[in-house]
Amino acid sequence: MIKGLGPKGGLSLAERWAQEPSDQPPVCVDPLEWSTALKSAEGVLSRCVALEILALSYTDERYPPLLRLTPRPPLVLYLQGALPQQVPQLACVGTRAPTPWGRACASEVAKVAVEEGYGVTSGLALGVDGCGHEACLSAGGRTWAVLGSGHEQLSPRQHLRLAERILVGGGGVLSEYPPHTPLHPGQLVARDRLQSGLSLATLVVESGEGGGALHAARASLRQGRALWVPRSPAQLHAHPKHAGLAQLRAEGAQRLADPSALRVALTQLRDSHTLLHQEGLKRRTALWSPLRPRLL
Repeated sequence: MIKGLGPKGGLSLAERWAQEPSDQPPVCVDPLEWSTALKSAEGVLSRCVALEILALSYTDERYPPLLRLTPRPPLVLYLQGALPQQVPQLACVGTRAPTPWGRACASEVAKVAVEEGYGVTSGLALGVDGCGHEACLSAGGRTWAVLGSGHEQLSPRQHLRLAERILVGGGGVLSEYPPHTPLHPGQLVARDRLQSGLSLATLVVESGEGGGALHAARASLRQGRALWVPRSPAQLHAHPKHAGLAQLRAEGAQRLADPSALRVALTQLRDSHTLLHQEGLKRRTALWSPLRPRLL
């Protein structure tokens, strides 16, 4: 709620307060702005209670541990539904206007992921995202949707029913934005880092050059997570929606030839979920260490 204060500064303040609890505003924040921010925060929390949204701070033990390991984790994560940390995740993303092959591929990816004990994370967008969510639910799996807006401003509205089915199916709908926050293009780009951050791997089904799915793909590389692309069929090698896949292969993405290759990759990756989960829990504990120097 405070202009100019992001995750790094917020965590620094949290650390300082943990060592010296105080009800006074930080010296770096104008008292009037602080008072206004507190009232706004109280209003947001009241709205969350009414909407059955859980507001998780970075320091909450229920905060997804894998997300805590990323370079820019949200200070607060707003969640409807179940927490994803006990289920290894595969982010399945791609263009909003896939080819028929792309739709079939997204559905097959989600089906294989469920069969291998994974949940599917995506962005609830039209196209590949929606196909992945739908196929995951049809296969009896759990899926998580990450929004680029607040829960009350869910977009696209065509997927409101899909979001409800995700919750009924035991998954969740997450956002780093308070419930009333409208959609903004820049927030979609920021959202993409959360899809990869919650997941062990990101698979980009189809994307053109400069497509939005490339943001999630490159975030996955920055976060040290696996990045996969499917092998394009011969008739689509020159298709605009596959140009982005060639870019990603050049940047280090692993190409998976078929569903069996995906099964092998998921099996090989599963053990790292426990390790990353434990490392994320340690990261929270380290925040409160009295030996750690104060940043503010």
